[in-house]
Parts: sequence; C-alpha cells; structure tokens
Amino acid sequence: MKNDMLSALLKFICVFAGMVTLVFLMSCSGVSFEQMGRITKGMTPLQAAQKIGSSPLKTFELIEPIDGKKITVQAYRVSYGDYRSDFYLTYMDDQLYYWGCPHEYNRSENAVLNQIGEKACKMYDDYTKKREQKREAKKSI
Repeated sequence: MKNDMLSALLKFICVFAGMVTLVFLMSCSGVSFEQMGRITKGMTPLQAAQKIGSSPLKTFELIEPIDGKKITVQAYRVSYGDYRSDFYLTYMDDQLYYWGCPHEYNRSENAVLNQIGEKACKMYDDYTKKREQKREAKKSI
C-alpha cells in the first residue's frame, strides 16, 4: 500500500513538474498577436499589460521627447508558430499611441512614427547587445 501511494505521489510530482516546465517555456516564447489584439489606443501602460497578460521585456523612454511629449516604448516579443519578432508599444504622455513590429513603424507615412521606430529600434538593439555581452562574459568565467 505504501508503494502504491509513493508511486502515485511520484507520478503526481512528475506531471506537475512537467506542466510547470511547459508553462514556463510557453511564457518565454513571447506573446501572441491575439494577445496584442486586445489593446486599444489611449490605454495606459498598466491597462495594456493587463489586457496582454504579460509584462514587457524592456521599457524605456526616448531621450529626446518628440513634439514636447514624453515618449515611452515597451518592447515585447511576439510569436506565431516558428515566427518571432520584436513588437513595440509606444505611449505619448502615458497613453497608447501606436503598436506594431519595427518594420511597421519604419514604413509608416507618419514622420513621428518613423522617428520613434528608428530610435526605439536603436535603443532596444543596444540593450539586447549589452545583455548578450553580459551572458557571454558570464560563460567565460
């Protein structure tokens, strides 16, 4: 009887550990376009994060405000099957102004979005390069 209980407990632990691992791996792969479809223009950063169901990978402010407004960009990672892309949410004075993949900012006819996209891409690229350099430095120790 003890062996049956022990066996059942071990099975439960294995299944539970497997489920926790699966949830963790799914959360690491990014958010879906479906989740991004839940947000609407004018939301605050907190409202958007709640609708998406995930926190951004990085939040940063553009050094030079555009048109005198505070510009905040949140970087997410979206995934759809094997496709992965950076995805930015841009806030002007803490109100969601625009969101999309970097190429969507760059091909917009809106000059402000072009500026934001260019600056956001550079800042996020710099951030990811520094993060990679730190990882490599830790590996070499």
